[in-house]
Amino acid sequence: MKKSLLISILATILVTACAAQPAQPTLSAEDQNAIAVAVAMTTIAENSVAVENAPVTVAEAPAIPTEPVVMVSVDNPTAMPNVTDGLALQTTPESVVDPCDKILKTSEAGPLTNVRFKNKTGGQVSLGVFLWKENAYGQCGYVVGNPISIAKNQSRSLSLPQGAYFAWAWVTFENGETSSPHGNFFNNESSDPNLSASARPTMEVIIKRLEIIPG
Repeated sequence: MKKSLLISILATILVTACAAQPAQPTLSAEDQNAIAVAVAMTTIAENSVAVENAPVTVAEAPAIPTEPVVMVSVDNPTAMPNVTDGLALQTTPESVVDPCDKILKTSEAGPLTNVRFKNKTGGQVSLGVFLWKENAYGQCGYVVGNPISIAKNQSRSLSLPQGAYFAWAWVTFENGETSSPHGNFFNNESSDPNLSASARPTMEVIIKRLEIIPG
């Protein structure tokens, strides 16, 4: 129950994520909500048994109206009913597919730079990173390896292309408490594609107890 409640709080917080710096794009509320739903899937699965055993109320179907029967014949051709009378034409809207709801292809996303995530929460971090908007190379998506584990007071470096990112984390503390920081950052470091990983420019992102911010 405690974990489910915290996941629900995470979903609410992500929908109202803090805005990024004015010069940087920010993740829309719709995208944040989609991420929150994805994070909550684990809890939904864990509670599936309870849902299946819950009582189901079936709504009674409304009565179908009937009309007097009218015989149609050569002598009475006008008796043919208009099949569209009283019927409202309904259309089903096509589902909208998020082009970034996929794994990020870093090999096609342009030159890579190093992004160092520093765990300053005081607990164990499970980190998710999402390039939520297509970059200059038309690539976006979830970073391979999510969730990324970072021990207390440790750092983890990832090779990422330029672009607008959204990061979220699940933090577990030694006393059993948890937190769910999140935030936006923009990787605008430039790099020579021929450089080795150790020679690439590096930016820092700080994971705090309640937020994730550029260093």
